[in-house]
Amino acid sequence: MEATAEVRVSAELLTTVTKPIVGRVTGPAPWGEALGQKLFPGEGLYAARGDIEPPAGNPPLGQIKVIPVDYDLIEKESAALKKRFNEIFQ
Repeated sequence: MEATAEVRVSAELLTTVTKPIVGRVTGPAPWGEALGQKLFPGEGLYAARGDIEPPAGNPPLGQIKVIPVDYDLIEKESAALKKRFNEIFQ
């Protein structure tokens, strides 16, 4: 049995998590070029480049209101956040 899922992004509020993408140090780095970036929307992911269409059924990045992440607060509250996470998911 094959499971399928459909992801939809709201243009109203969104937090973001970025992933580092490593390319080759020598030679061409196709992941930064349009050719490599065009692979992401087919997997339901946004490309890093603004000239690549968003995943099907989702708004372009420029239309999404992104909620900034307060990394200083997260660091300050790290112990309490980890404790609460463990309470919920264990």
